[in-house]
Amino acid sequence: MLTIIAAPRAFVGEFDVIQRNAIGSWTRLRPAPQVLLIGNEPGTADVCAELGVGHIPGVRVGESGAPFADSMLALAEQRAAHPLLLWVAADTVLFDDLMHAARQVADRFEPFCMVVGRYHVTDSRPIDFTDPAWDARLRRAAFGPLLDDLGAGDVFLFRRHFWRDFPPFIEGRGALDGWMFFRTLATGAALVDATAAVMTIHQDHGYGDQANRGSDVEAAYNRRLAGAGGLMTRDNANWLLTPRGLVRPRRSFRRHVAGCAYLAAAHPRLAWPLRAYRLAVDRLLLRPSAARADTRVRAAGRRPA
Repeated sequence: MLTIIAAPRAFVGEFDVIQRNAIGSWTRLRPAPQVLLIGNEPGTADVCAELGVGHIPGVRVGESGAPFADSMLALAEQRAAHPLLLWVAADTVLFDDLMHAARQVADRFEPFCMVVGRYHVTDSRPIDFTDPAWDARLRRAAFGPLLDDLGAGDVFLFRRHFWRDFPPFIEGRGALDGWMFFRTLATGAALVDATAAVMTIHQDHGYGDQANRGSDVEAAYNRRLAGAGGLMTRDNANWLLTPRGLVRPRRSFRRHVAGCAYLAAAHPRLAWPLRAYRLAVDRLLLRPSAARADTRVRAAGRRPA
C-alpha cells in the first residue's frame, strides 16, 4: 500500500534504541509497508539487513552530514514499490491507525499531503514487541499533542511524484515542513491534518554536538530557501481527518493568523507587514496560551480526552 522513507542518524547511544523502536513499529504495520532507510550513517546497513528493510546509500549530504531532502526524495521515488510515500522522522513510532487514515485520505483525494502531529514519550527504553500489548502500553505512556509542535511535521503522506522541483532543503533543519504545507496549498491540493485521528509518537531525546554540528548555519539556509512559506503550520490545513471522518476546519483566531502567514508567502509584496503581524500575535497571544496548555498536557502525562 505504501512505502515508508526515513533518513536515520547513526545507530549509536540512545539513537540506536530509539530508531530500532521506530523501525520495529513500522515493520509491524498492516498491510505491511515497504521500508527504505536512506543514507550511510554508521550502523544503517547492518540494521537494514537485521530488520529486513531496504537500504539506499549515496544520498547527497551537506557539510554537517545531514541529507538534502531533494536527493532523499529522488532516490526514494526510484525505489518505491507503492504509489503512496510516507516520509517519517526516524525516531517516530507508528500504529495501524496510520494505515487506516492513509486509505481514507487516498480514497478521497488525488493530489494531497497528509500531516500528523506528534505525541511524546520521555522514557525511550527498548520496546518489547513480543508483548501483545506493547502498542497499548506505549499509547498510555504518551502525552500531547503539544501546540508548540504545530510547525513540525514528523509524518508526511503523499503520492509518488506529488512534489515537483523540490528545493534542496537540508533534512531536519527546520522550515522544510512549513514550506511543504505552503506548496501543497499553492498547488490547489488538499492539506490534511490527521492529528485527531492518528497517534504518532516522538521518542524524546537529547541533541549532542555530533547531531547538531553545523545545524545553525543549515537552519538559516533552510529559512532563506523557504522564505515566508516556512511560517506555515498545521493550522493552515484545509481539511481535517477526525474519528468521524474528513471535515473542513472551523474558523478560529489561530486559523486567521495561519491565513496571514499563507498570504505573506503567496504575495511577496505583502510579506513583511503580514509576517510582522503574524509573529507579533503569535508571540504576544498564541504562544503564551500554547505554553500554558502544553504545561497542563505535560503535567497530565497522558493523551487528553
